[in-house]
Order: sequence, then structure tokens, then C-alpha cells
Amino acid sequence: MSTLSQEKESNTNSSSSKHISIKRRLHRYLAISPKLVRINEWWDFKLPLPVCALFAAAYNGAIAPSALLAPVGMLLSCGFTAGVFASVINDFTDFKQDQDAQKDKVISHVSHRNRIAILTLSIALVALNAFLLLDKTASLTCYLATVGCFAFYSVKPLRFKERGWLAPITITIGEHLLPILLAFALMTDYCAWNRSWPLLLSLSTIAFCLGARGILWHLLGDREADIAAGVSTVATSDNSDRVLFIGCKVIFPLELSALACLLYASNSSLALWLLGTHAVIELLHYRYFMTNSIVISPAPNHRFVLFEYYQLMLPLAFIFTAGQHQSWYYAWALAFSLLFVRPVYRTTRVILHLLRYRTYPWCRYLLRMRKFKRTYTVEYFEPLATTSQLVDQHSKH
Repeated sequence: MSTLSQEKESNTNSSSSKHISIKRRLHRYLAISPKLVRINEWWDFKLPLPVCALFAAAYNGAIAPSALLAPVGMLLSCGFTAGVFASVINDFTDFKQDQDAQKDKVISHVSHRNRIAILTLSIALVALNAFLLLDKTASLTCYLATVGCFAFYSVKPLRFKERGWLAPITITIGEHLLPILLAFALMTDYCAWNRSWPLLLSLSTIAFCLGARGILWHLLGDREADIAAGVSTVATSDNSDRVLFIGCKVIFPLELSALACLLYASNSSLALWLLGTHAVIELLHYRYFMTNSIVISPAPNHRFVLFEYYQLMLPLAFIFTAGQHQSWYYAWALAFSLLFVRPVYRTTRVILHLLRYRTYPWCRYLLRMRKFKRTYTVEYFEPLATTSQLVDQHSKH
């Protein structure tokens, strides 16, 4: 009997220890999963502009706020699954090169079997999302083209990442241009939006130029690490001055032209006012925080030109402009602020800091000077004027 009881106790102890180990592993993977898929690198940086395109189309077509639930939800689902797949497939195919370049990534601490499982799960998420779009031909095409760009960029034998200018072009199309087209396609499929070609072309050009500037900046910043790892990119194989010329003299002027066309085509005065507000904030950043506004060239303490305007102010401009005609759009403004809370928090904190420590002291100083002039002019300068009049009268006599 004692041996049987001991065996039962050992079995229960082993099962409980297995349960604890599985629970610990689950908690560990849940803790590292945001870093594993690098959601902090693309959720707040790549998704706001496609959401902006969706609300710009809704404002242009005077679409009811309740009709946006399906396209917004599907756009976020497509963006999430494509972003997870892009991060996983890139880290999976660059595993050896990242080790040679001594890049410490989360996936390097995961076993090979678990890396295969994570890659399989990301592909399954893409397949499930594509299944939900089976009856939406245009949206499905844009979504699969986006995922295909990420695969062509990383996977051999194509691996556009090591094929010169094909690398920035492919990743720009996949990360920025196709999500904009996907947003417009979802509005057409779900809300029967009549295409506005000036709006579509201007926003697509802005997204392409912004993405091209971003990938060129990234490649220039990783130039030394890519040389150490033996990776051939535009920044390592081509002259960096030529890359800077293309980014500053070709891509950025084209982006500014597209932005001007967008502001004219949208007829949103709020978007223009917020652009001026953004310019003032950037000037104050440069004046008080010593920041460097960059187009593509890496610099310390940098701020990417016009990025925060596209990230936060332009989407809110379209939402609030649409809210002037249909008040339920203000609920979408709240939802947008909650979905992308970090840009909202960062911009609000900067504005409050500038008002509290830069603008308020100047206003207080000007009020004190005004009070000083009013008080001391009446109390001290009037007696002096009376004295001078008495002197003049005495001299006349």
C-alpha cells in the first residue's frame, strides 16, 4: 500500500510540475510576444495613414459613421496579421545575419522548433484573414499583394532585400502604398464608395513617398551593421550622396506636391490649420529642444519631417471635419485616440510642456510689463510732467 501511495504522490507531483512549467512557458511567450512580432515598430507608425485614408473616403462620400464598423475592423485585422507576418518572416530569414551582426533580437532566444511554430501561426493568421475577404475581390487582391511583398522582400531565392533598389521599392509598396489602396478598396467593397481619383492619387503618393523616405533612412542608419554582416543594400552598394539626393531632391518635393493636392481636393480647412499648428510645434521643438528635422539622413535627436502630421493630425482633421455634418463621427475620434494612444499622449505632452514652460512665462512677463507701465506711468511720470509745466510757467514770468 505504501508503494502505491508513493507512486500516486509522485505522479501527482510530476503532473503538477508539468502544469506549472506549461503555465510558465505560456506566461513567458505572452510576455515576449509583443517584442517578438515587434508591434511597437509598426502599429503606431504604419497603420494611422491607412486609417486616415479610410476616413478621408468616408468624409468625401458622406458615409454614415455606423457603416464604417466593418471596413475599420477589417483594415485593422489586415494590418495586424500582415504586420505580424512581416516581422516574423523577416526575423526568421535574417536569423544568421543578425547573429553575425550581433543584433540582439527576441527571436534569437527562441528555439528552432518554436520559431517554426511561430512562423506557421503567422501564415495561418494570414490565411484566415484572406478567407474573410473571399467575396471582396479588390480588398483580397490588395491584401495578398501586401503579404506577397513582404515574402518577396525576405525569402530566397528572390530576396529583394539584397537586390539594390528593388529592396526599398518593394518594402515601400508593401508597407505603405498597398495599405492605402486596401483602405480605399474596403470602402468600395463595404460602403459602395464612389472613387475620388484626386483623393486616391494624392494620398497614395504621400504614402509611397513617406515610406520611401522611411526605408532609406533605415538603410542609411543600418549601413555599418549591414557592412559588418556582409548584407548588400542600397546604402552599402550605392553612393550615400546619391541616395540623399534622391530622397531630398526627388521624393520629398513630390510628397509636398501631393500634400498640396490633397489639401485642395479635400477642401478641409481644419487640415490646413493643423498643418500650420504642426509647423509651429516643429519650430518650437527646434528652438527649445534642439531637435534635428530630417528628410532621410540619420541624425541624433531627430524628428522625421511631417511624420507626426500624417500620424495624428491629418486623420483627426478628416474625422472632425466629417463630424461637423454627422456628430457620431466624434465617437470615431475617441476610438482613434484609444487605438493610437501613444501618438496622442506624446503630442499632448509636448504641447502642454511648451505651453507651461515656454509660452506661459512669456505671457506672464508681458502682463507684468503692461501692469508696470500702467502703474508707474500714472504714479511717477505725471508728477514729473506737472513739475516741468511749473518750470515752464516760471521761466515765462
